[in-house]
Amino acid sequence: MIFRKGVKEDFDNIKSLYWELIDQEQGDPSFPHWKKGIHPSDEMLHNSIGKEELYVLADGGEIAACAIVNDEKVDGYADVPWQIDSDEVMVVHVLAVHPEQRGKGLARKLMEHIVGSERKAGV
Repeated sequence: MIFRKGVKEDFDNIKSLYWELIDQEQGDPSFPHWKKGIHPSDEMLHNSIGKEELYVLADGGEIAACAIVNDEKVDGYADVPWQIDSDEVMVVHVLAVHPEQRGKGLARKLMEHIVGSERKAGV
């Protein structure tokens, strides 16, 4: 697995990952209320790639896991009891692991890489 920032050529694979995950998990009451084409939207994914905020774990040409990380706090986070000043945190959005890649610790591995990358960048 290779950790890197997503690029525009990854868009179709990233979108496919989210849509497959939504198809498989939409009946699970603990699954977030993601909807194809709405959240995460194509615009959100394109913008995050353009801003270099979308991180991936890639296995060859396939995206095994991805997440968007930035300092944007959406309305749904307004009631979060932050332990520190919320202006000092990076927020993880739409963390996903491809259904066929589950159980391999990829979400943890992706987050470890992201934290290391952000620390190295001085964030």
